[in-house]
Amino acid sequence: VSPGILVSSDSLFFYNVDGRENATHRILVDVEGDGVFDGVDDIATPWLSSACERNETSQKVDPSCEVTYLQLLDPSNGLLPSNISMMHQIDFNGTTEERSFVVSFSEDSHSSDQVLPIGAVEEVQSQPTDQTPLRFALVASIAGIFVLLPMLLSSKP
Repeated sequence: VSPGILVSSDSLFFYNVDGRENATHRILVDVEGDGVFDGVDDIATPWLSSACERNETSQKVDPSCEVTYLQLLDPSNGLLPSNISMMHQIDFNGTTEERSFVVSFSEDSHSSDQVLPIGAVEEVQSQPTDQTPLRFALVASIAGIFVLLPMLLSSKP
């Protein structure tokens, strides 16, 4: 994800859309920035399946089964604004494939260079628009369809 798009307090939403049977995915987050994804502060999503089997009461048969995961980009979970290295792991039929990627996010800072108005706020009222020509065009189009449709259906090539 390119710089300038994500800010602190945004979230990354991971969703397994891989329809292959027995294909699961997970994301590893290198919070410490040391290039190792299994440190004490690093984050790992659960293995995400494309669907979770449910019983007759719509409860998950396997309570640990997940399809989605939401990762908050925030210092409260150790993620400071910077470039964060992540690893996408794909487990398909016992073979694990890994792909690394980087997510950049910055502080959520809003600056206002313009002077804000002080005092009463003037209400802006919208002007009513005349929709008579639009209504006429709609009625004429519908009438034209009713006139032309029977002629087109009855004509033989």
